Amino acid sequence: MKNIEIHIDFACPFSYIGGERMIQYLEENKAPLTNIRFRSFQLNPDDDNTKPSYINNRFKASNFNTIDEYRDFFNNGIGRAAKSIGLNYDVDAVISRNSRHAHMGLQYATLFGKQAEYFREVMSGHFEQGKDFYDFEYIDGVLKKLGLDVSDFHSRESEMENLVDEDIRLAYKRSVPSVPTFYQDHIVLAGTGSYEEFDSFMK
Repeated sequence: MKNIEIHIDFACPFSYIGGERMIQYLEENKAPLTNIRFRSFQLNPDDDNTKPSYINNRFKASNFNTIDEYRDFFNNGIGRAAKSIGLNYDVDAVISRNSRHAHMGLQYATLFGKQAEYFREVMSGHFEQGKDFYDFEYIDGVLKKLGLDVSDFHSRESEMENLVDEDIRLAYKRSVPSVPTFYQDHIVLAGTGSYEEFDSFMK
């Protein structure tokens, strides 16, 4: 089984679906989860955390007349795609927060081969339970659950920030069009993907 890199943002519901599909694909093929490398990207790096309602923000940016119309659109589109692989988004619970601290935690977990487990935990907390991934207390809890050293993580915050920035620069260098984007020696797929598509470039 080949290795794969995926450019993702923790604030992106499609990134959760694409990353989870790839993890499930690896599990079904009995391949190690270290075959996957998540690369940090931020769709809204300047989010100042002052407009926390995800559903209100998305509704205002849409063409729908009412928030109920947008909720139905989300649940019948993104939500249905999520449920098809066992995820359960709660769009009313999700909060809009700057994803930088979540990415810093990802970089730390990756150093210890725990990137897939970290991705799952943080994405589930954010989209299914309304957890605040800008809150270091939450990120610390995830790292502890994975058996990682929180004190060491905080002593290396500047290093982790630099790694996040390196990933973002790499995404621009690779001309990543959106997230999630799957990459090997070139972009092989932009989008959430399917098992059939994964087969074509993983085996």
